[in-house]
Amino acid sequence: MTKTAKTILWALLLFAVVLIHVCIVLWYRSSNVPPPGTATVGQVLEWTGRPCWVARYTSPTATYYEIGKRVPAGILMLTLPSGAPSYTVDHDGRFVGWSPDSGDVHTPDVLRSDELKRESMDVDEFIKLWD
Repeated sequence: MTKTAKTILWALLLFAVVLIHVCIVLWYRSSNVPPPGTATVGQVLEWTGRPCWVARYTSPTATYYEIGKRVPAGILMLTLPSGAPSYTVDHDGRFVGWSPDSGDVHTPDVLRSDELKRESMDVDEFIKLWD
């Protein structure tokens, strides 16, 4: 096999690895999109299962809860996000929005307010709020 053929094979192999990685990332991202019609905290919890973590955002006029989805560490290592997907509900239990990467992508926009104070919350305490 000539040197040119080996170089082409290595380039094709590298391209295939990158393509497979992109497909895995796209699959992972699409698997975290909330189902159509998700409107309440109960529906979010039914779909995601027990949260991995919960953060409470409070201001004088509003309270929001960010629910972190449990994701296997291997998947996180392959897809390289800086945080797990998260789902946000308001104080009335209405689903507000979600973020594919809670570490970098601060959505929904209500969580961007400078007047919101963020604090960790016990998962069991959060679940009891909605029983």
